[in-house]
Amino acid sequence: MRTILFSVALGLLPLAACAPAVISLPVVGKLSNGDTAQGSAVLDFGTRIGEFDMVTLSGLSCSGTYNADLRISTITIPVTCNNGRKGVVIATRDASGVAGTATARLDNGMSGRFLFGNVSAQMQADFLK
Repeated sequence: MRTILFSVALGLLPLAACAPAVISLPVVGKLSNGDTAQGSAVLDFGTRIGEFDMVTLSGLSCSGTYNADLRISTITIPVTCNNGRKGVVIATRDASGVAGTATARLDNGMSGRFLFGNVSAQMQADFLK
């Protein structure tokens, strides 16, 4: 299923300039307090606006919007969390444009690292170690 979604996402890249398309990519991560997180990064090629969101098992959720222009390889995403904290996520895309890694830092000093895109379960497990 992930392979199909990834193939579809890559297939949409050439169409991005022609017609609006929206894809949602999974996000997994780990925070400095040990919490694991999951969420999504949504890319709207028509508006070039992206949305990042993540939630932990303990209930912390953070989200923000960003410029989804595929020509930008490093993206800064201001985020606001449900506990009132604010921070920034710095995401770096790989050559595909629809996968990569990210780091986060909240205003209380909490940090995190994330993997986004359609990657294998083994890659996710290795990343979260």
